[in-house]
Amino acid sequence: MPEIYPRKPWHGAHASFVILPRKQVFRWCRYKAPKEPFAIISIFDSDKDAPAVPMNHWMQGFLKMQFDDIEPIDGCRYLDRVLFTEEMAKTIWDYVLDRTAAGVKMWAVHCEMGICRSSAV
Repeated sequence: MPEIYPRKPWHGAHASFVILPRKQVFRWCRYKAPKEPFAIISIFDSDKDAPAVPMNHWMQGFLKMQFDDIEPIDGCRYLDRVLFTEEMAKTIWDYVLDRTAAGVKMWAVHCEMGICRSSAV
């Protein structure tokens, strides 16, 4: 079965994006990252550490966000889980604005599987 990750980057008018699962971030940074300024948004579960990511000359930022892949349901308690908040959304937004102003046009966004949270961001 062919490997489906990393997906091909999406190229927009002002920026390009690649969505990755956690297990591919290290390899992408080491072997596939572009030879231009890029930044990473790393999303990982509340019970895990951030993945190891090799630094390189072109990496212009590495934002670590820790929240779980769950949605709130009325009446439910989430004892050991972290829900995504407006404050987290603002942190991501501010980071993107700051790194864009610094010249970043390539973004790598990852979560555990590279499907829900990273695509939503």
